[in-house]
This record gives sequence, structure tokens and C-alpha cells, in this order.
Amino acid sequence: MVLGSVLDGSYIKAMGTVRVNGGVFHSTVLGERGVSVQDAIVGSQIVAGASKFVYTRIYEMLKKV
Repeated sequence: MVLGSVLDGSYIKAMGTVRVNGGVFHSTVLGERGVSVQDAIVGSQIVAGASKFVYTRIYEMLKKV
């Protein structure tokens, strides 16, 4: 959970749900179980749900095991 806004250049990735109580500005937010943004989304990449980004991370972790 982000209590404010996600500002320029930020990168957030979560295996669960990402909740932003403000806006997302020129950033990337990835949430495997969804993304909720209360305010504006400006010039950003939002990925909600299972994606290549998430599976790539899991694959790298499994290779180490």
C-alpha cells in the first residue's frame, strides 16, 4: 500500500495487490493480484494480474533453489 502518490521514475513490483491512495506519475507499477489507483495515472505503465514480469522473477528465484 502506498499512502501517497508514486512520483516520477519510481518502480513498484508486488506479488500481491498494489493500492495507491494518490496518483501515479511517470512510473511503473506491477501488481500480480491487481493495481488500484485512487487518483490520476499520468505517463505511467501499470500492469495488473499475472504477467511476464512476475513470471520472470519467479523463474529466476526457482533457478537459484
